[in-house]
Amino acid sequence: MDIELTFDSGRVEGARAEAVLAAKDLKQIYWKVAPEKDNEKAKFIFSAKARDNERLADAVTLEIPVWSFGFWENRAETGDGAKTFPISLAEDSDEAKSKIVLSVAPTLAGTLPTAMEYLVGYPYGCVEQTTSRFVPAVIAKLNPDLFASAIADRPINEIILTGVNRLMSLQHRDGGWSWWGAGDSNAFITAYVVEYLVRARQAGIAVDDGVLSNAQRFLEGVQGGKEETAAKIYGLTFLNSPLGKTIIADLDGLTPDFLALAVMANYKNGERNPDRGGLNRLIALAKPQGDGLYWPAGKAQYFGSDDASTAFAIRAIVAAGGDREVAAKGARYLIRNRQSEYWSNTFATAQIVQAIVDLSRTGRELVPDYSYFVNLDGKRIASGSVRSASQVIQDIEIDLSQVRSGGSTLEIAKERGEGQMYSTLVIREFRTDKNLPAQSHGISVKREYVNEKGSDFPLGVGDIVLVNLTVSGLGTDEYYGIIDDELPAGLIPVNVSLANEHFLQSPQEYYNFYYFSDQEVTQNGMETSLYRIGREAQIYTYKARAVTSGVFAAPPVSVALMYAPEVYGRSESQTVTIVSESGAVFERGPLALADRVLGKNKAVAVAIILLVAVMVIAVILHSRGQLIPFIRRMLGRSKDEDDASSGPGAQPPAPPSE
Repeated sequence: MDIELTFDSGRVEGARAEAVLAAKDLKQIYWKVAPEKDNEKAKFIFSAKARDNERLADAVTLEIPVWSFGFWENRAETGDGAKTFPISLAEDSDEAKSKIVLSVAPTLAGTLPTAMEYLVGYPYGCVEQTTSRFVPAVIAKLNPDLFASAIADRPINEIILTGVNRLMSLQHRDGGWSWWGAGDSNAFITAYVVEYLVRARQAGIAVDDGVLSNAQRFLEGVQGGKEETAAKIYGLTFLNSPLGKTIIADLDGLTPDFLALAVMANYKNGERNPDRGGLNRLIALAKPQGDGLYWPAGKAQYFGSDDASTAFAIRAIVAAGGDREVAAKGARYLIRNRQSEYWSNTFATAQIVQAIVDLSRTGRELVPDYSYFVNLDGKRIASGSVRSASQVIQDIEIDLSQVRSGGSTLEIAKERGEGQMYSTLVIREFRTDKNLPAQSHGISVKREYVNEKGSDFPLGVGDIVLVNLTVSGLGTDEYYGIIDDELPAGLIPVNVSLANEHFLQSPQEYYNFYYFSDQEVTQNGMETSLYRIGREAQIYTYKARAVTSGVFAAPPVSVALMYAPEVYGRSESQTVTIVSESGAVFERGPLALADRVLGKNKAVAVAIILLVAVMVIAVILHSRGQLIPFIRRMLGRSKDEDDASSGPGAQPPAPPSE
């Protein structure tokens, strides 16, 4: 029969082959394939046809993603008024995939779409991040006048429903939620989830009554200190619980984020006195920075940051009818301290989006009336005019071929007129350097691939490979980390949730994590979420299977603190060789053999080997009648000495001389 392989995204060497098969025969045929372009759904078509009968034919189509080697790096910067942005691209950036975009807006709310896009597209999925991911979709759906362009052509309902369904699957039996599916339920996280499940229902999304009633049961049963009480009462105010109508009177010692929750809960429950309700206490905690104000960070285990506390304070001041100018100063601080398309982290970004929307509903900024221009290295590339606060300004995409190799400057300024002008520059680069060195910003990560059979073995098709990720460099123990690793093309991650992988080991033995919370198998790698990262070097391990022989490039593995993403690191790019069948180069000697047989238990292994050797020698000597003489020689005694000392008439030993 004639057999053929076609590939729509590259070349196939020797695409056609011949085979002769008898009934029930099996034959394997291999092709060398060279991908030539990226294709999310590249098609392989395998076909076979009998030569003597055209009706005897069949074909199978297989779709797989084909991506060229590389990884994404994103960075962003914001401006308030006239601004000059330095821009540059790395030498190994793929210009066809990379992008530089400048967004301009006349209002604070107009600066939010890039942050909302960041949240919606965030790749990880703990409970907080799952909630924060659909927060902007809920806010956009509830405020269509502010975000009409942001939600145009976006599956908003699908985004929200996906988040709701995932949260339902992560809810604990006691009705609460923790950071991940594992761990004890937490009042703070549960209150956050409850708030946006209720808001999602207000936006028209179906939320199961049982989910909310179980959450209410959990919150009503929470016992703890002042923080737990503030989160508990705040969450219950969304569920019409009698306990949710409690006034929180003891506010001493609360950090600004929890104090803000208490202020909002007290105001909803009828406490209008700013002293008793905590509003004046909250305002007194503000710290000045220029003409802005910020509130200090809360605790790390509650995703604390200056940004999050400031957002909570703005929300509380607006909700309790406080001084709008104080809230506006908080917003001014947030806009001017934004260093990327997001703020400190996902949680802070979600709170800030909500805070700025709440603030925008309480009053209007100056009506804009100005013209602006954008120059790249002094050359005009865009211009326009703004006449309305609701005006949507089209994003400006920079022609990357015009960016100088040594770097360029992008300038935005008003030509004439008055009004606010906010700008956000986002640079998204696709890096392709296969010899990229490691990089560390407060934390480091190193990766190695080891055959499960032992370090003597090369990686071979069919082998299980240990992927060891060593994280180090922190000065102190930290909360909430993420390790993101992509495997080279010849390896696929082992998914222990699949029944056909259970024979390898128990699931608990697949992953060696220090304070780990969860791991998720991605399309071609593993995301490891860490509740704590130790300051001492820690090794995290997952398993992969070698499926294809060849030489493959592996992009760097990255590690970061989720709620302080400026602390991050990446490994070097690596090359991985996979052979068709693994062999081994054995070391000599009992210690090496022990290492191969029992791994790290070398002492036990050596003892077993020596015992076996002694037994074998004893059997051989006994069969030759030489065992007893051998033992005597080892003890340094002769047969005559034994007879003299132990035979009849033997004399006792003489006493010691004086």
